[in-house]
Amino acid sequence: MEQILAELRDRAELFERISDILGAWNSGRYKQMLLHIYSGMEGVEFTEYVAKTLCVIFPEADIVGTMSAGEIMEGHVISKGILIGALFFETTDVNVFRYDNVKGHEAEVGRAIREQLDSIPDIKAAEMILPGTEFETKSLFDEIDECSRDIRIFGGYSGGHAMNSPVHYVFDAKGIMYNSILVTTFAGKDFYIDMDKVIGWEPLGVPFTVTRADGHKLIELGGRPASEIYERFLQIDRRLRDNAQEGYTFPLLAEYNGDQWLRSAIHIEEDGSLNMHGYVIEGMEIQLSYGNPATIVKQINERLKK
Repeated sequence: MEQILAELRDRAELFERISDILGAWNSGRYKQMLLHIYSGMEGVEFTEYVAKTLCVIFPEADIVGTMSAGEIMEGHVISKGILIGALFFETTDVNVFRYDNVKGHEAEVGRAIREQLDSIPDIKAAEMILPGTEFETKSLFDEIDECSRDIRIFGGYSGGHAMNSPVHYVFDAKGIMYNSILVTTFAGKDFYIDMDKVIGWEPLGVPFTVTRADGHKLIELGGRPASEIYERFLQIDRRLRDNAQEGYTFPLLAEYNGDQWLRSAIHIEEDGSLNMHGYVIEGMEIQLSYGNPATIVKQINERLKK
């Protein structure tokens, strides 16, 4: 397996930037190629051009794309460009499945994904890319969670450089999608994967118990309006238009069944509830957190050694 990255800012440099990818594929050493495309642009015209052009150049390759923020190339952050990640496989079987019309049918789609995963011989892992957090992800993942314990599942949500961006999309060679999930499977007797989660954020203040929640909406903490955790400790006014700006700087650290999750507030509603990235569950312990760069780097370096 090999990975080659390419940074792209405009159409004119596309063919020059992918020369290493083209050379590796034409070498004949690889059985399959998977192209990940991370687009830091809300506008879709350039993104669609790149995906469709790569499909013409590499008709045998699978393409999985997502709108993103903070694309990284050789240690620097790309400012609203496109990052192409080419993965080459000698023996691994890679397949991409697209599930449409997800919103309102999350449990049904989750069941279909689970059945597909369990049907693939020697499957080891599956990557899932979702367009933002608009889906009812709990019912989706509750179904997927019933798949074989041997399948490692990872992935993420699309997102934009602009906070609270109304646009979230995923895409493949056929075009842009706002209500679809892309699932990439990796199978093979000699394919091995290791996964870990590095949060690096440290708790701040006292924990609160979620006493009322509805999907992605956090309504009450300890019997009080959830917004008070920001209003009391960070002096955030819920009447402000971009009132969740500090929610990204001080996300909520949640603990449930021995696992830790980060949840950021997208918006503080007038009724005192918090619209969250990701679902919350009644009974969770939640508290403010802050990012300590030294802790984050330390945990990542420890992981790299392993």
